[in-house]
Amino acid sequence: MGIYDSLFEKTISGQEIVAIVEGFVTEANSLMRGKYDQYIQDVETKNAVNDFKKRYTQKIQEPHEIMIEDWLLLVHVFFLKNQDLEKDCIGATIAFKRVLLDVIYNDGKIQKIITSLEKKTKKSLRKYLSGFDSIFTTNYDHNIENLVSGIVPVFHLHGSFDVLTESENPEYAVGYFRTQNGATVYQALKCK
Repeated sequence: MGIYDSLFEKTISGQEIVAIVEGFVTEANSLMRGKYDQYIQDVETKNAVNDFKKRYTQKIQEPHEIMIEDWLLLVHVFFLKNQDLEKDCIGATIAFKRVLLDVIYNDGKIQKIITSLEKKTKKSLRKYLSGFDSIFTTNYDHNIENLVSGIVPVFHLHGSFDVLTESENPEYAVGYFRTQNGATVYQALKCK
């Protein structure tokens, strides 16, 4: 659809992005077979790869079999193996994070999942969730809030779609100065 041309600085096309995602199948299977092990030095990545290997026990056939959260691990280990491409690592990681958020957000449709439930199901779910003092979620959407609004406080551990990050929120110093300067979002990333 061309919406990622600027995100990837017009270096790859939408079709090439699709090809990369399809290529995750080969990379994931290689990761499971230990073909990246020699490139992984840090404990955090080793632990993530070991967790990956425990969760994926059969050969992956299609991209949709890979959880989208694991895309970033695949991107990370790809750049560990391909050190000559290191200059592209941070940009690729940021771009794929954006793609992941767009996949989850799905043009706002994620925020409306609760409306597709039957009335009886919503009532039952509301009753169940109302039994908690607080709800902590890793979801970015507000379906739970829409269900238990005013009954139970809901806390988003990874942020939510309607709350600006500090780097985007002009009420924070970093957001104010970034906005004033027209700068891009600040992301502290490392690739090694």
